[in-house]
Amino acid sequence: MHIGMKINHPDYGPGTVKGLTEHLAEIRFEQGAKTLAPENSALTMVGERAAIEGLEIPLDQFVGQVVMETIAKLDLKEQPVELEMAARWQGGKMILKPSNDAQAKEIPLEQFFHKIVFLFSEKTPLKSLQTL
Repeated sequence: MHIGMKINHPDYGPGTVKGLTEHLAEIRFEQGAKTLAPENSALTMVGERAAIEGLEIPLDQFVGQVVMETIAKLDLKEQPVELEMAARWQGGKMILKPSNDAQAKEIPLEQFFHKIVFLFSEKTPLKSLQTL
C-alpha cells in the first residue's frame, strides 16, 4: 500500500490512500476521510484504469493494445541485432573438455556464439546443440 493508491472498501466504497503509519492508513472516501487498519478492513486494491469514450479497461491492457496497434500501423518488424566480438577474441577458439577425460574439442568462438544467439533468438529446440 502506498500514498495515492486507489482502494475499495466494502462499506465506504472507493477511496484514495492519503497517509500511512505503521499500522494505520488514512483514506479519503466520498463521505470523508477515515483512518483504518488495512489488515482488518477488507480493503481491495484497485488497479490503474483508463476510461476512453465510455470504455473502461485495466490500464496495462489498454497500453498493450495501443502499443500493438501502433507497431502494426507503422509496419515495424523485429530487426536482428548484429554484434561483433571484441578484437582480441576474433579468430579465437573455445576448448570443451568432457569430465570423463575423453578427447577435448575446439570450436571457433564465432561459431559458438552464433549458435547460442541463434538458439535463443529463434527459440530452436535444444537438440540443435548436438551440432557443436
